[in-house]
Amino acid sequence: MADWLHVLRARRDSPLVFFLAVLVVILNLADAVFTDFILAHGGWEVNPIARAAIAAFGDSFWIWKYAVVSLSVLLLSGFVHVRLAKVCLGLAAVLYGAVTVWHLILIDSLYPLL
Repeated sequence: MADWLHVLRARRDSPLVFFLAVLVVILNLADAVFTDFILAHGGWEVNPIARAAIAAFGDSFWIWKYAVVSLSVLLLSGFVHVRLAKVCLGLAAVLYGAVTVWHLILIDSLYPLL
């Protein structure tokens, strides 16, 4: 139990890591929701790992995706004093941000705002 308390205390000591962790979790959820929307409207999954998860878990793929990414973020954010953990969280935030923007572009091509 003390190990989990250490992880929570470590995240509180680094606002940047906390911000990146929350951002990655939110963008991961946005990715799952937008992916589900695009697939429901005739799109297809480009990522072969995600495609395999969708084939294996069906409509509940996002639960497993969200769980795996959230657990990874929780583990990484426990290592706030390790530079590589901060870099990985930052890289994940940038990649998920780019994927979210791409999803918005695809959704706009389905339903233009103009």
